[in-house]
Amino acid sequence: MSAEIGKREKKKNFRKFLEVQKRFLPLQSQRKRREKQNDKERRNAYRNMADTEVEATKFFKKTQSCKRDE
Repeated sequence: MSAEIGKREKKKNFRKFLEVQKRFLPLQSQRKRREKQNDKERRNAYRNMADTEVEATKFFKKTQSCKRDE
């Protein structure tokens, strides 16, 4: 008798656990998406910095050549 009650309690607890997991699943996937996005941004950060440095040097050279022409 007590074994059956124990099994029922386990099933009941397991169902509750699954319901809670279903509620938290969307939040977990959002967190993973954000982490992936942050990883991509971190990986690309040095490329972006290099691009801006190149653009800055090009701009600087253009402005210097314009000043010399005047």
